Amino acid sequence: MEKKLFVFDFDGTIVLGHTHNEIIKKVKSDAPEYVNGNWAVVQDFPIIGSSDTWKNIFEDIIQQGHYVAINSFNSFGPIIPEFLEKIGLDKDFIKKEIHIIARFPANPAKENKNAYIQESIEKTIEKSGEKKDFSGNAEDVFLIDDSRKNIEAAKQAGYQVIHAKKDGSHLIELQNKLGELKKEELKKLEEQPPAVDRNAKPNQLSEFELLELKVKTLEKQREALVKQREEHLEEINIYSNSKAILLNDPKLNELDLADKENYDELSKVKSELSKLQGQVHNDKSAIVSREVIEQSPQRTVPETNSENQGAVPKKKPNAVKPEINLAARLKERSAPKDSQKPLSEVSKPTQAEKKLEELKKQKELEDLLKATPKKDELWKNSSSATKQPPLFLSELKKRQAMKGTSTFLGSGNASTSCDTKMPEKTAKKQFSR
Repeated sequence: MEKKLFVFDFDGTIVLGHTHNEIIKKVKSDAPEYVNGNWAVVQDFPIIGSSDTWKNIFEDIIQQGHYVAINSFNSFGPIIPEFLEKIGLDKDFIKKEIHIIARFPANPAKENKNAYIQESIEKTIEKSGEKKDFSGNAEDVFLIDDSRKNIEAAKQAGYQVIHAKKDGSHLIELQNKLGELKKEELKKLEEQPPAVDRNAKPNQLSEFELLELKVKTLEKQREALVKQREEHLEEINIYSNSKAILLNDPKLNELDLADKENYDELSKVKSELSKLQGQVHNDKSAIVSREVIEQSPQRTVPETNSENQGAVPKKKPNAVKPEINLAARLKERSAPKDSQKPLSEVSKPTQAEKKLEELKKQKELEDLLKATPKKDELWKNSSSATKQPPLFLSELKKRQAMKGTSTFLGSGNASTSCDTKMPEKTAKKQFSR
């Protein structure tokens, strides 16, 4: 948003009356007292409105970043800063912020303020410098004047105008205009996207960093207090080493009190920092423990099956169950007792293994029974004397031998061979046993 230039008339706008004409009447221009006597003549001129209102207007214009000038048909320019100080403005503020043009034209009846305004515009552009927030366009210039001739000429030049009156209504109009400009400025700022500095680093500190910074600050304050106390003690010792003086010294007591407050605050902050560090450590330990548990193999939980009353392992994700080698376990059970491991080291068979072993024995029995009806056919095929006995007879003989008997199929002390010429009737009878 372009800044504005507010150009004020002086006589009839800020003060009631014409100071130039009054001074001319009282003091001749060529008199020695011309420079020093003019203020005494006009210092009691009344101000239009109140001093506070004018002070607030000038300060508000500058605070919003706008510019101020005073253009007056007046040969006694030095009286203008005097009046501005009278309404409450600081001398340095007047010199720095308000550009004053005060001179009397050769033909005031025919001239207007446009030439003065143009000069103020040029000075303001120069003053804006590198900011370049004032373009000098006519629509950015306001003239506040009591002369209708000056107002009309400014309108024709494209300037904005506020007609000053004796009742001070132009002050209200001026305040309203400043309020509108302020609202427009705020609205444009809201519409503009915030500037983002990509190189800027976030300045928001964590709770831990804030506590560390506070500890460092308090430690520096403590060092400064100790140094001040030592310096003050040296000053006191120059005059006296009396303990009574040391105890009653107000500055020393003040330093001791400040040192105690600093110590208490430092202890409190360090305690909070220590608790926060412990909390962070516990959180890290919990995270590590959770990761170890998740990565370790999970054990299976046995679950009872209602159909076979056995232990059915319940599988879980990422769980690996070792295969059960039933043959190896059966071999271990059938091995001699001397070669077996102690009872504490041998694992007991599970219900599933027992069930499997029973099924295996039952299957062997069924196979044996199925082979019985075929014995005649097998025996006929083995009638030649050169052939060996049937396979099932050999197996039965072996089983009988393992049981310690010697009366089956000619086995025993008399002979270990099988008589293939045995009558068929005797063989059948022997087999039926």
